[in-house]
Amino acid sequence: MEGHLLGLFADADYRWQVVLRIQETEDHIRAHLPLSVARLERLDPAANRGPEDVAPWYRAEIHAENLDWLPSVIAALDCEVVIDRPGELRNRVRAAATRMLHAAGESS
Repeated sequence: MEGHLLGLFADADYRWQVVLRIQETEDHIRAHLPLSVARLERLDPAANRGPEDVAPWYRAEIHAENLDWLPSVIAALDCEVVIDRPGELRNRVRAAATRMLHAAGESS
């Protein structure tokens, strides 16, 4: 019952529908994107067969009122992430990456 209620929050109607592909364990992803925030779907388990130490790919769907908080969550995941949509999130991640490089003393 609790999982169902939390899932309703993830499905709520918000301004943005975000779709990410994330290569990591479900437990690791859930530590950053709980059930109340994101729906996860494991992508083609057959295609993920390989060495045991290779994490599977998941599709994460997030409904969000704004995108401002997502670049820091993506960085905190510390794994392979592909932003499928929206394009506006890609722009925010690029801007955050530029700020981090600048803070680290790197210039672009």
